Amino acid sequence: LKDIYLFGDSYTSLMDPSRYPKYLDEVYDCIDNMMMCGFGGVGSMIEIQSLISALSLAKPKYLIWALGMNDADSSSAVNANWLTCYNEVIEDCKRYEIVPIFCTIPNVPTINNSFKNDIVRNSGYRYIDFAKAVNAEDVGSTWYDGMLSSDGIHPTELGAKALAARFITDFPEVMG
Repeated sequence: LKDIYLFGDSYTSLMDPSRYPKYLDEVYDCIDNMMMCGFGGVGSMIEIQSLISALSLAKPKYLIWALGMNDADSSSAVNANWLTCYNEVIEDCKRYEIVPIFCTIPNVPTINNSFKNDIVRNSGYRYIDFAKAVNAEDVGSTWYDGMLSSDGIHPTELGAKALAARFITDFPEVMG
């Protein structure tokens, strides 16, 4: 299989011009270096099962875990399902000698991701700082102009391009 596995949610759609993988393909020509698994609306508890299945077939060098938008934090604590899966990803990566790469998740008007982002930033593991790319690091942050779609959750084309650029900046190994 591939040396890089990417697990995510609707943000990882390949063909949609408002999703970052489209630009990883069209601008940076690096999508062939990855096995991608992501679905709209999927949360960490479902994707952890996909990860277990993928690891039964082959072990990558890098594992990118880009989940959390569908596992919203409460106003006072990290989402318990997300945290359970995050810890399982760490254990799986240790067991199989895989380098984990986590991702911050942008805050949006209706979804708080601040607690999980603090965990990712303070973990000591490498990460792709998607929240910083669009200026959505804190609860109540306003995305940079033109980057958040009218649904208040997904990026626009401009936002997706910023996420792709951040992906390459924080994880240049994807370039092969």
